[in-house]
Amino acid sequence: MATPAMEFKIDEALMLLTGRLRATSARELIVKAPLTPIDLRSAAVLTAETIPEGIPFIFARHPSREQRRKLLKQPETSASRQAVLKPVHVPYDTDVQPPTPLSAERRRILASKFKENMPEGFPGTVVLESPFCENNLPALKASISIQAIDGEDSDPTENLIAIPMLYDTGAQATVISEELLSPQFQEFLRTTNEVHEPYRTSRLVQVSAHICFTNTVITLYVIAVVRPKETMPNRFNGVILGQKGAIDSLVTEMVPRNFLPHLSGEFWGEIRITRAYDGILEEIKEYQ
Repeated sequence: MATPAMEFKIDEALMLLTGRLRATSARELIVKAPLTPIDLRSAAVLTAETIPEGIPFIFARHPSREQRRKLLKQPETSASRQAVLKPVHVPYDTDVQPPTPLSAERRRILASKFKENMPEGFPGTVVLESPFCENNLPALKASISIQAIDGEDSDPTENLIAIPMLYDTGAQATVISEELLSPQFQEFLRTTNEVHEPYRTSRLVQVSAHICFTNTVITLYVIAVVRPKETMPNRFNGVILGQKGAIDSLVTEMVPRNFLPHLSGEFWGEIRITRAYDGILEEIKEYQ
């Protein structure tokens, strides 16, 4: 019986080969090329002869950008919404209240530090894609209070209790799905007031959060980007904890369920917090 085969355009095949080489030590090899002109086939053979034998490889066609977009636009169901995450095991009630919001002065300090650490042009367009087969992203529970960055202490806040928070997705900054915010609070943030300029231009808000780790609840203050659910992984309706000012300020121990046989399959595992850096007070807090 003939071996099944797929057809690839030559440039597509070369891109797959290049990607595989970059993932191995073979990327450091040197091709000794002649100084005189040669034909393209000879150049390809010369390059191929430099690659050592024994590196496993399979031709596999990845979904196109258009195919990924179609996946993201599939109708949302309870199953697809839950497929993107697994809860982190927490042995206590996670229905906690949000922390007391920062004062206007401390919010300005937080915003200043955020701007110092983010690259020019951020946030730009944020599109986060995750295949529907992904079912192993750890999710914490968090209760948060959302405010305008440059607002006053008397301005409205939006409180959300025990909402899902994806952890360690590689997101550069913390992201909140727009659909979590009430229409009234969204309208407040859009009002033509200089105070709300960070939201109207960059969709930035200030978040005060109580985050439920396996061993304890911590308080975290962070600047977040508000984005439509359509641009979240699998149209996830919740919060994604980002690197800047959040995960890069935490020391955690992540223990997958494979190392915790007493946990049921519904859980990702446990995430224990040991230390957290307070960027406003510039001090480190220890946790047991």
